[in-house]
Amino acid sequence: MAESDTQRPECWVDDQRMDALFSPFRERNANPQSWESKMKFWSIQITEHLRQNGQVVFDTRTVSQIFKRKGRMPSCMHTVVQEMVRQGKLQKVSDFEASAQPEGWASWGLNVFVKRPLLWTVDTVMGKANHSIEEEVVYVEILKEKASELLHRVWSNARHQATDYVLDWTTVRDMCRDICPDDRSLSLVLLQLQKEAKVRIVEMPSQHKVVKFARKEQRSVTPVSEIELGVHRLKETEAHLSSEVQKLTEGIRRCLEDAKFYIGKGLKNSAKNALRRKKTNEKILERREIALETVHGLLQRIQDAESEKMVNLPFDIVHVD
Repeated sequence: MAESDTQRPECWVDDQRMDALFSPFRERNANPQSWESKMKFWSIQITEHLRQNGQVVFDTRTVSQIFKRKGRMPSCMHTVVQEMVRQGKLQKVSDFEASAQPEGWASWGLNVFVKRPLLWTVDTVMGKANHSIEEEVVYVEILKEKASELLHRVWSNARHQATDYVLDWTTVRDMCRDICPDDRSLSLVLLQLQKEAKVRIVEMPSQHKVVKFARKEQRSVTPVSEIELGVHRLKETEAHLSSEVQKLTEGIRRCLEDAKFYIGKGLKNSAKNALRRKKTNEKILERREIALETVHGLLQRIQDAESEKMVNLPFDIVHVD
């Protein structure tokens, strides 16, 4: 990331001060006050950068490049990251995954993170790097903040208990792009909510994921029921039919324009073909609109129900030809 993308402290222009801050840490016992001051400086810089850029995860190599100054990267970041891990401000992603995985969910975590880059340097003896194990780290406090923000976003958008707490993964992603700018961040935030027992994730036969959120009054999320999955399938059908209706309507409009164009050019056969396509699309559109109206009606009945127990509808009655 370019230096201009991150706000720098006032001392950034002081070469003498920055030389000291960029150099490796000396032994802590030699000058504890200076050691703590330097550690505090870099901890603040990392925290502010992550907040400014909406990030929750990073690695030593990347963060060193972010703070590059006059062609030089700080030589102390591995010590900073190690100390922040020791303080509990940071956590290795692998450790976080393990702590966030309830029984039966290991495969989801494996699928989400198995290809993650291993890019974290750990000093092992007296603060000196005798060997390196590189891996990503997550900033715990920011992750929790984003998890809470995402959950409150879902709550604020929910209008109906029976339909608005079980969402497709892509719906969650699109709803919260300003909170989680990429799939990686979203995966980690949902893992945090999973750790807090606020979400459950189900992988559907079609390989896409469905996320169930706890309601505001619930201390923890309940298992995803067959009724909730049926409602979710209805919502998917509604979205598909709405898209089809829009495409068919646009197609009919284009056919009519084509027919007018061909008539103006004296191409009667071409005009007739355009009108035939228009008529065919109109017949298909009529069927789609009837099906869409049926789905709308079913979802309205479900949304009007006071609880899941009142939902007793045949979810398979809608057929799309």
